[in-house]
Amino acid sequence: SRHVTHSLDGWNYTDTEDWLPTCGYTFRAYFPASLESLISEVSPDEYKIQGYEIASQYGKQQDILMAEAARTTAQALGGDGTTVPLTFRHLLSNLNVTLKVEQVEREETVLDDDGNPVVDENGNPVTEMKWVNAIDADVKAVAFTGVAQKADYNGAWTNYTGYASVGDNMQSPVRVTPEGVKIFGEDGLLAIPETLSDGDVSLYILADITLPNGTRMQKDWTLRVPAATWAPNNKYNYTATLTEDFNIEFEEPKVESWSQEQMSGTVIIR
Repeated sequence: SRHVTHSLDGWNYTDTEDWLPTCGYTFRAYFPASLESLISEVSPDEYKIQGYEIASQYGKQQDILMAEAARTTAQALGGDGTTVPLTFRHLLSNLNVTLKVEQVEREETVLDDDGNPVVDENGNPVTEMKWVNAIDADVKAVAFTGVAQKADYNGAWTNYTGYASVGDNMQSPVRVTPEGVKIFGEDGLLAIPETLSDGDVSLYILADITLPNGTRMQKDWTLRVPAATWAPNNKYNYTATLTEDFNIEFEEPKVESWSQEQMSGTVIIR
């Protein structure tokens, strides 16, 4: 095998070999290189990953990408500078949670530029109807519970073990807005693909709540994730909306293909 480093500048080889004009070549690749100890060859076109374990903490996870086998010959390459295209795909699923807060119409006291109540000619506070957040919520933890931690891959994921939680305990709470906040940013939370029955996995949310009268309290929710198939190379964005009565309206996820992105690190090519 050959170790190759990929960056924004392109591919950089640690060593090279001469092409043998009468030979055919099959190129396969995977990322990250740390998978090497778990990978074995099933056929000239396939790898098997044995006992892959995913990190449970957001921000400490590692994506897995694998390229389809590409066959070519020295003659087809046509000399120096010819490239062999490798099409990578993600082997994991990408999860996210968009948290929103409901807005309600309330009668609010009008304040002047200095923050003092505006009064009418009779000395009564002036009020107006405004759309405001039903509650103020600062999220402290979000996690999917009952998610597989370990599995094997041989063209599909099998032999799931170690069901636990994957998510994030925020060092700094995240304020929920009416527009919505993606809890796991643009990178998302990684999970081993699997088929879920209704209630196999739950979504846990913990938040500090501030009521309109200034009262503060801590509140948590455990939401049942509906039946679904988390497929490799797909993104699943669940939307949850906090309501005035402290409930959460939980929607089916938005599903989209997970596009290829720039890799930086060591890639194994065989």
